[in-house]
Amino acid sequence: MAALRATAARCGIRLPAFCLMPDHLYVVCSGAPGGDVALWLSRFKSAASRRVGQALWQGSYWDRHARRSTGAITVVEYTLANPERRGLRSLWTDWPWNWSEWHAR
Repeated sequence: MAALRATAARCGIRLPAFCLMPDHLYVVCSGAPGGDVALWLSRFKSAASRRVGQALWQGSYWDRHARRSTGAITVVEYTLANPERRGLRSLWTDWPWNWSEWHAR
């Protein structure tokens, strides 16, 4: 998941959290001035596919814009709790494929 964070930094994308699930990836991100989310996603998808030696991604992605009334911490906590909701772990901190800048392990 280092590629996710590295490509985000190069493209001017702030990445407060992510959670890689068996069949999809949740990402919480925001663009800094001059940041390009579409460019970042393209570069990340290419880097990840090269790393495993095959195409991994669908042609499109689904995004959801958080409402301003929903605090960033709420969105991050929802993202990190996905392994618990799916019954993959009893605690999100036991899931090895998630990360948050606000939640140290």
